Amino acid sequence: MNVTDMQKWSGILLVVLFQFYAGPLRAQVVISEVMFNPEGSEHTDEFVEIVNLDSLRTVDLNGWGIGDNEDRDLIADAGYGLRLGPLQTGLVMDPDYSETAGTYEPIPDRALRLTISGSTFGSGGLSNSREETVRLIEPLGAIVDSIRYCIDIPAGHSWERIDLYGGSEQENWAQSRDARGTPGYSNSVSEDGNGCLQLNLQAAWSINEGERIDVRFELKTVNTGRHAMAEFPILFYDDSNRDSLTADDEMIGRLDIHELGPGDSLTVVLSWSTWEYGNHRFGLLPVITGDNQENSRVWWEEIVLPYPERALVINEIMADPMNGCPEWVELFNPNGFTVDLTGWTVSDSDTLKRVIVAQEPFPVFTDHYIVLCDADDAASVYAEGQVQVLGVAGFPGLNNSADGVCIADAAAHTVDRVDYHASWGGGNGVSLERIRWQNASQDSSNWHACTDLRGMTPGAINSISVMPASQSCLSVHPVPFSPDGDGREDVCLITVHLPVPCATITLSVFDVHGRLIRDLRNGVPSGNETVVIWDGLDCHGCLSRTGLYILYMEALVPEKNRVFHDKTVVVLARSR
Repeated sequence: MNVTDMQKWSGILLVVLFQFYAGPLRAQVVISEVMFNPEGSEHTDEFVEIVNLDSLRTVDLNGWGIGDNEDRDLIADAGYGLRLGPLQTGLVMDPDYSETAGTYEPIPDRALRLTISGSTFGSGGLSNSREETVRLIEPLGAIVDSIRYCIDIPAGHSWERIDLYGGSEQENWAQSRDARGTPGYSNSVSEDGNGCLQLNLQAAWSINEGERIDVRFELKTVNTGRHAMAEFPILFYDDSNRDSLTADDEMIGRLDIHELGPGDSLTVVLSWSTWEYGNHRFGLLPVITGDNQENSRVWWEEIVLPYPERALVINEIMADPMNGCPEWVELFNPNGFTVDLTGWTVSDSDTLKRVIVAQEPFPVFTDHYIVLCDADDAASVYAEGQVQVLGVAGFPGLNNSADGVCIADAAAHTVDRVDYHASWGGGNGVSLERIRWQNASQDSSNWHACTDLRGMTPGAINSISVMPASQSCLSVHPVPFSPDGDGREDVCLITVHLPVPCATITLSVFDVHGRLIRDLRNGVPSGNETVVIWDGLDCHGCLSRTGLYILYMEALVPEKNRVFHDKTVVVLARSR
């Protein structure tokens, strides 16, 4: 072979070698995380995360696609370009995802934000009801990576790859430890790279005097990575405005974590007191520098602090309405704090069949009423608009003869329950009303048929509502008194003070065993202040024995549907 032939063959050989070697140079891009069942809207919050595992080459994603079992979409520019750098993460978001809404913010700057050409991932979005295969596809149609996700994980958690360099089989995938997944960050189930921090938060609480909640948090920190993590603090936040951002005025504590070696764990405790019941979103921000700084992201944890009993009371029940009218239950907030109905449930006596009252924040303010009924009836209930009505999908049907009504907060804590009977009152279009919210819900004597001409008082004070006066209505003088005819302290002067200009009063004397001794007034009109005399005689005209007696007063204000009541002790003695 001459020189010319050798040059020709060597040129061909170089071309062949180059073409042969060019194949393995193709960058290795894999699917690293799939969010198919987000906590928020499925139209905006699904995502697929990909990673370029090549440490040298940048991949141009122009023409690449992502698909499910039935359809695929092109990966599109979200305003940051389509070039995925070496070892860079790409985050393919729904086209309607809003950075300002902040569902997954903050996403680290090093992650390349991407979107898709279609309106949803695949055919109608990623399914929550059946397992689907997610495919990453090159411009020429070759499938670069393909994974099949498992649907048996809680809403809000993603499907994460454990070993980025491992296979696509389901054994190499797991449910994310983080609610909302880890978009743009290292996977929470991965152990590659530097030290990897995992947090596990447990909370216990007690309601103390004054109805303050004392919360005790136990935070377990674990280094699941392969390298040590130096000492660092964790800042603790109560995201009171639920904007998914940390603010100085929301910080409730700081926990200092000692050095964590590979596989090491440490449990620390934080105590906190609050007056805010219901749903809380706590943020934990590890402040980490150096090689492990990718762990410096906010970990969010949803915790529900239970409301105290009778935070809301069942105040009126319409179990037997007129034909064509709906059944309903009225709730009343008698407390000095607002109650949020998010996640609350209502049921009849079968508490295993609870239905959600409100999925979104729904406040019930102090001294306000709310009427619950079936969602299909909400638009037509009391069209005059004077009543605040909340339609509940699947509102339980209430039996006319006997049944129960139970309301529970988002922590499944029973706040109030009434097991009523037809003998208590109501029926045939007349509601059953609570007399006093302070008295026991299960006490039949605390319930009465509505006396209003309409047969009901939804969204307003009950027709027979007994209320304590703002101050004591009764005062007696002298104490004791001695009706022995000596001209000194022979009678007891009873002064009735009312917080209204006029009322109809009933004033009675009982002994300590609850037996009626005498009616001093029985449905007599009275002004703001009235003085009544008791001479110590009983209803038969006989002088009562020495001892203690109970004076009980009720004042009815018919035009305002109010009843005030008060009681005090009278002491009858004999002069020596």
